[in-house]
Amino acid sequence: MYSRINNDESSVGGLILAAGLSTRMGQSKPLTKFLDKKLIDQTIKTMQEAGIDNIQIVTGFEHERVEAYLQDNYSSDHIHTIWNPNYGNGSILTSIKTGLAELTDYELVFIQLVDLPCIMSETYQKLLEAMLVNGKKAVLPTVNGRRGHPALIRMDLLADILAYEESAGGGGLRGFWKQLGDAMMELPVDDRGCIMDTDTKEQLQEAENYMRY
Repeated sequence: MYSRINNDESSVGGLILAAGLSTRMGQSKPLTKFLDKKLIDQTIKTMQEAGIDNIQIVTGFEHERVEAYLQDNYSSDHIHTIWNPNYGNGSILTSIKTGLAELTDYELVFIQLVDLPCIMSETYQKLLEAMLVNGKKAVLPTVNGRRGHPALIRMDLLADILAYEESAGGGGLRGFWKQLGDAMMELPVDDRGCIMDTDTKEQLQEAENYMRY
């Protein structure tokens, strides 16, 4: 478990993106039932098991309900929320910019989507170790060559992320990663959860079965 590394010279924060419109699911994705709780609970649980104690959650669609649920179930000392008023444009970059601006006290931040509940906490540790060894500005997991989540970034990228415009770089978040060049690395991991989206009820059921067995 870790929350501070390098004898407190570096710190690690967590960012969960939970602002999407949930159009394919047909209901608020963070509050969608998963196993015996909600999707947002599972994502928070994994981050906390990895040792990340301070988590910023970006809300959007049905943010009042999501924020009320979090306030009722979590301590505000460790779980914080911020609303992204631009959530409707469909780009997660607006949520990343909104959330990272609240995490300036941290040197490293994990960025995670709320709808990938099957990631193993060990994967977070592997990404952190890879970054510390290689000195990259961003590390992304890959599963059989396919990029997944979470992403780990150094917060000295914040100014570049805030200034990045999709139209200039192209390809949204992928365009930003491409812009980093050799400063970004891909880390192969044996964690299918990194690429298991739950955009539909069928995918949600598949994810629940995966976690049970």
